[in-house]
Amino acid sequence: MTTTDAPLEPRPTRAPSTFARAENASRRVLLVICAGAFAWGTGSLVRVELQDLLAEPLDGLSTGLSVLVAYWLLHRLWLVVTLAPVSWLGGRFLGLSAASFVVPALLTGELLDLAVAFIRDGSAFESRDDAIAWGLSLLLFAAAPFFAYAAGVRAFERAQARSLADAASRKAEYDAFVAKASSSQDGAAPGAASTPSPSAKDSQVGEPAAASTSVSEAADPDSRS
Repeated sequence: MTTTDAPLEPRPTRAPSTFARAENASRRVLLVICAGAFAWGTGSLVRVELQDLLAEPLDGLSTGLSVLVAYWLLHRLWLVVTLAPVSWLGGRFLGLSAASFVVPALLTGELLDLAVAFIRDGSAFESRDDAIAWGLSLLLFAAAPFFAYAAGVRAFERAQARSLADAASRKAEYDAFVAKASSSQDGAAPGAASTPSPSAKDSQVGEPAAASTSVSEAADPDSRS
């Protein structure tokens, strides 16, 4: 007696709980903040090295505008040198929007910079020109991380399109192989049915011989005695 098991029903997928969603969001926020702090820290190291190398040319600047431009160019260098590559990596692998990644990372670096400047020299905005220069330089150099993030998103889309094309080609090859195998099996089945087996041939040959022997015995009864 054979029994058949009932087919297993697929388990319904459960939606993530509120706690799980909050945990994932907090991890992303922490990652973005750490990325901004890392970009600012490494960019500050590069800025200090450049300031040491360009100390003499910077000391030769006489006008206030040139000094202000040189200062803010070095001050915003971390946005181009370090935050832009980090933003490209974020767009390539994280899948967040540009505003969700670049803006928190940029604000993290700026707050750290303002805090360090306040501890060292006091307020960084001694005049109105300082506030204007701070805002203009931030707007100008913040374009680099946004462009880098958009480039990372485009790289992700190209990689995804290539992977989908590869998967489609592999699926087409597999379907062709399965169709070829099934057609070969269908072609071999009629030939196997029409060709008799060796045992069948032997039985067909033995049946006429047995019949002839019985006929001869019936015709000559003395031979059996």
